[in-house]
Amino acid sequence: MIRLFSFILFTLTLIYQSLQAATIIVISNKDNNDIGTLRTVLTNAGDGDTINFNLSGDLAARTIRLNAHLPIIDKNLTINGANIGGKEVIINGNNTHPGFFVKGGNVTILNLTLDDCISKGGPGGSATYGGGGGMGAGGGVFVNNVATVTLTNITFTECGANGGTGGNGVREGAAGGGGGLGGAGSVSGILSRGGGGGGLYANADGKNGGGTEGGDGQTSIPVTPAQNGGAFGGGGGTNINFAGSAAGVGGFAGGGGGAIAIKGGDGGTGGGGGSSDILGGNGGKFYDNFGGGKGGIATQGPSEEPRVGGGGGAGVGGAVFVREGGDLTFDSDIENNQSVKFGRGGTGKSNGANGSADGPGIYIMQNTIITLSTSGTKRISAKI
Repeated sequence: MIRLFSFILFTLTLIYQSLQAATIIVISNKDNNDIGTLRTVLTNAGDGDTINFNLSGDLAARTIRLNAHLPIIDKNLTINGANIGGKEVIINGNNTHPGFFVKGGNVTILNLTLDDCISKGGPGGSATYGGGGGMGAGGGVFVNNVATVTLTNITFTECGANGGTGGNGVREGAAGGGGGLGGAGSVSGILSRGGGGGGLYANADGKNGGGTEGGDGQTSIPVTPAQNGGAFGGGGGTNINFAGSAAGVGGFAGGGGGAIAIKGGDGGTGGGGGSSDILGGNGGKFYDNFGGGKGGIATQGPSEEPRVGGGGGAGVGGAVFVREGGDLTFDSDIENNQSVKFGRGGTGKSNGANGSADGPGIYIMQNTIITLSTSGTKRISAKI
């Protein structure tokens, strides 16, 4: 009986331990799907896990150079760069890719350097009526509206956020989709459905619209490629008899779709407006006139091809962006070399307006929770 009880207790202990959070170690500075890389570890980490690093050697051996966007974080997680190998670990975005995108969960990131990480808004689709550019936000870290993030002993160097360019007015298509937070708006054929809106990050470019009207962009953060009508960026509106159709409105950070007639789609927050014959879509605003650029309006004569550019997207939060509703505790350093750039309005016979740019250090939307820790001396040298 005692032996049976001991066996049951041992078995229950093993089951309990298997349900506990694990510590996973990054042992390679390569950015691929091999075992032990940061990308693989982030993909496979469970809720509540801790990620540590064991990278030895010179600076190059301790630098992870990103070849693509890292997996989105949507669980409770701790990422600790206190390297078992001794010296600092650097994540370098190659002036092309952002650092960490925290969609949800309670996430702590500490003891890392984020260098040259860039968030780029997707370009609007170029067509007869160009779509609006998407917003670029949070080059180093993006904190979503349902995320709680703590940043401790992080050093941000040369991170940035660039708004997406508005789609140009060209003859190759009827109505371009709006750009997303990384994904590009697609272009429709001259007699086809409107282009879809761009989605989030890599492999998230828009697909063609599902009907005569472009679909609105999603308001939540999508993690899959854009579907019919657009995810994030609004789809372009058109139909085959050129009677005119409404363009899709961009979701958060997405540009509005272009439209053959009536009105171009409005941009989501920070996204550029789509272009149109009669009324260009409004750029998505944070406040007053700050945000995405307004879409262009056709100015051609009765027998001319219109060619109208979409509005450019906003660039905000070079190092860190906190979306409305997000929660950030900040105890880190930001060097005075972060950057934000507005998205250029699309060109054509009528140009779209440029987007805006602000907050090279940290951009904080309203109704967020921000805690600045006082442990030690920290330096924020870039504008908040």
